Amino acid sequence: MGNASAGMGWAVLINRGGKLTIIINQTNVNNTIPLAIENGTIKARKMKYKKEDAHCCPSIKVAKKYKLIGSQLKEVK
Repeated sequence: MGNASAGMGWAVLINRGGKLTIIINQTNVNNTIPLAIENGTIKARKMKYKKEDAHCCPSIKVAKKYKLIGSQLKEVK
């Protein structure tokens, strides 16, 4: 991730008849990298900092899953 982790969110788009449309712009997924979409669930990895980590480089990797519920991405188990 390095200091390129300044991104503050994800845009979720849907393909409607060949036209991409943004359906949400989610901002509560800081330091979270989307990895795959399976069965409507986004698998992701959230990066967290240990006390001794440099500001550029979080070293803890936490598996996360998100699903589009209504107009928001919600974390699911």
